[in-house]
Amino acid sequence: MSTSFSLWVQPKGEARHHLEQEIKHLAQSHGGPCFEAHVTILVFEARDEPEALQVLASVAQNSRPYHIRFQEVSHGSSYYQCIYLLCKQEQATMSINTIAREHCSRPIAQNSGYMPHLSLLYSDADEQARSRIVEQEKTRLQSDSGAMKISGFAVDSLHLWQTPAGDCGGWRHIAEEQLSSPNDRT
Repeated sequence: MSTSFSLWVQPKGEARHHLEQEIKHLAQSHGGPCFEAHVTILVFEARDEPEALQVLASVAQNSRPYHIRFQEVSHGSSYYQCIYLLCKQEQATMSINTIAREHCSRPIAQNSGYMPHLSLLYSDADEQARSRIVEQEKTRLQSDSGAMKISGFAVDSLHLWQTPAGDCGGWRHIAEEQLSSPNDRT
């Protein structure tokens, strides 16, 4: 039997605080769950926790620190992509997903390729409600010039979470690994 795990990158410090406050605000306003701010790198299956930890260590060892930059507030059509901050698809942001896929024998397929994003609300809201919430969030999260008030965050570590499907209340943080610095490579 296999278990579902996820590799995440998570903001730290002030960025984490502001993003988790926004997640809490939206959860309270729209009846969704609260969860930790994160960008999912890969969801995968593993036989057990030791196998998942090997994937974490291998991906972290082969990835360098980078910076995630947010592009805009947007929405999708699924529960877990209801309202989110779309990340710019820069080379470093996309390459960690590629590295993770190369070091994982059982990734859970992503229907339309990798779309890095930081979810703000999990909900089954209809299309009209999602569009309305996006407009409200643009007012809250974007400056008058259109730039994001929280432009992104530095990534220097990778997190392993056990993420049973359909149960974000049962998600469990397992470990964190520092990403390899350029000087660590020979």
